Amino acid sequence: MPSILVFEAAGHPNISCRHKSTLELAKEETLGLRGDCIVGVNRSEKCYLGRLETSKFAVGYLVIVSPNKISVHRFVGIAGDGKKTIIRRSNYGSCIVRLANISASSIPREDVRELQSPFTRILIVVFYM
Repeated sequence: MPSILVFEAAGHPNISCRHKSTLELAKEETLGLRGDCIVGVNRSEKCYLGRLETSKFAVGYLVIVSPNKISVHRFVGIAGDGKKTIIRRSNYGSCIVRLANISASSIPREDVRELQSPFTRILIVVFYM
């Protein structure tokens, strides 16, 4: 039975999306200039539907909703342990998806400009199978 994990976050002026191996939603409302893997701040708590323990594969969507446009980025990978709100290209450490085909730096620059607005909302939906 598939499981679904959903997070919501907000944009921030310091989002740069330059990290080549990870993508993360930060729980904090503030963001320094060194957080180059962060794509959203003020992350919501986890919303799970189903059981993650039996899942092996993950298919997800990063949805960027700004006043100017809506962008959707699809990613695939292997189910992580779900302890940290991180999507990794590697197989290292705690995360929601590992060996994924997306990172912060793979987001187009025009979408990064939208992520820098505090009015932008970011939604990550991961389907585990």
